[in-house]
Amino acid sequence: MTEVQEIERTFDVPDGWTCPAFTGVGAVAAVGAARRFTQTATYLDTPDLALLQARRTLRRRVGGLDAGWHLKMPPVGDSRTEVHAPLGSSAARVPAELRARVADVVGKDPLLPVTLLKTRRTRRELLNAHGDLVAEVVDDTVEATVLLDGGEVRRWREVELELGSAGDVADLEALTAQLRGSGLVAAAMPSKLGRALAGALARRTAAEKQTQFDAVGTYLGWQLATMQEVEAGVRAGEEDAIHRMRVALRRTRAVLRIFGDWYDTAEVSAVAADVAWLADRVAPVRDADVTQSRVEQALAELPAAWRVGPVGRRVRQMSRAEHEAGRCAVVRALDGARCDRLLRRWTALVQCEAVPPDAVTINTAVADSVAAVTQAADRVVTSHDGERDAALHRLRRRIKTARYVAELAQLAGNQPAEQTWTMWQDILGEHQDAVTALAFLRRTVLAARAAGEDTFTYGMLTAGQEQARRDAQRHIDTRWTDLRHQR
Repeated sequence: MTEVQEIERTFDVPDGWTCPAFTGVGAVAAVGAARRFTQTATYLDTPDLALLQARRTLRRRVGGLDAGWHLKMPPVGDSRTEVHAPLGSSAARVPAELRARVADVVGKDPLLPVTLLKTRRTRRELLNAHGDLVAEVVDDTVEATVLLDGGEVRRWREVELELGSAGDVADLEALTAQLRGSGLVAAAMPSKLGRALAGALARRTAAEKQTQFDAVGTYLGWQLATMQEVEAGVRAGEEDAIHRMRVALRRTRAVLRIFGDWYDTAEVSAVAADVAWLADRVAPVRDADVTQSRVEQALAELPAAWRVGPVGRRVRQMSRAEHEAGRCAVVRALDGARCDRLLRRWTALVQCEAVPPDAVTINTAVADSVAAVTQAADRVVTSHDGERDAALHRLRRRIKTARYVAELAQLAGNQPAEQTWTMWQDILGEHQDAVTALAFLRRTVLAARAAGEDTFTYGMLTAGQEQARRDAQRHIDTRWTDLRHQR
């Protein structure tokens, strides 16, 4: 990532305008040959255009001399800082370092494509007697396709004057006077994006408070924003980033399961399938972190006489190996075409309008999610011992879904009935963590036995986790009637 300082002025172009001569103006001794090329830029912002309102612009430009990601910070006079990042694979993959630069503006909203600008550019370099760049003048014919509110296309022509490394303020003023003398006037809008989105911004300024149906898209957008925020941390194996990505994927999968038919798009099932695919790859990394902490704590609580052999080292080695293998699998997934496709489709879905089926509201969705919990609890009670762990895991997932739907309802201004989801998630989470730890201990004891190590301590640890699993089951069995009557 690099930073550059720009000093530039923009002018509107009247019909019939021709470029004036610059030789002899200020320090300009020669004008380079005109270079013509076309460049395309995708501009991103939040759904309510928070960056535009804060005088920041974020774009991904393809073509021309400076392809890549560009973040422009608020101008100070004629000067403006621009931060550059590599082009990357698509506009759906916002560089985390650039998002971090505008976190105070965008909050937890996603950065989405809002405008596509196609510019036919004629560039002239203005050089001093030593061949150094005094300034450059670009003549742009712009076609802006707005990607919001049904879309519109706007076209205009403008000229930009940017000071070069060998130019100074006197050169800037002299060249500005030359351009004004040729018939140009200062641009009515401070940026291409501002001109393109003037109508969309006015509509948002006058918009009414969001409806309950807007809340579905907002909630999905928040999860997409989390993906943008944490990708770099996930690649580095940071525990908190991995946890946040996993939760964002879970929330999205749950909301698509409940509200998928609110969208008139075939992309919903594809997004849901790809979200589940990525969640399945993130889960082992998070499980490795949680299991290592759980087993190490259980080991520390054993009497010293029961800690025989290099158990602690073996647990750390196995956990770290599984974490790293999982992390590498996640990175491969993030680098792949399927993840690019997921993020593009997810972005498009957030920008779609949610239209519920007849007589369906968020409150009915809340009721349906609670009913699903009740049904899952019934199946737990009637399940056989060999089926109990899987039934409890399904119940846990249904409770998470109900909790996420309740969050969305609150976003829409509804107040669903109070549910004790946190208590039940804690009980079921304890059960699932014990099941995961038992599987880990089985793998670890096999490695220890193969290395000729004493396995007595693993037996004690396994007994402790089995007891925790059974205790959680008994706790659930004694309280399932409470859950059954949460309607």
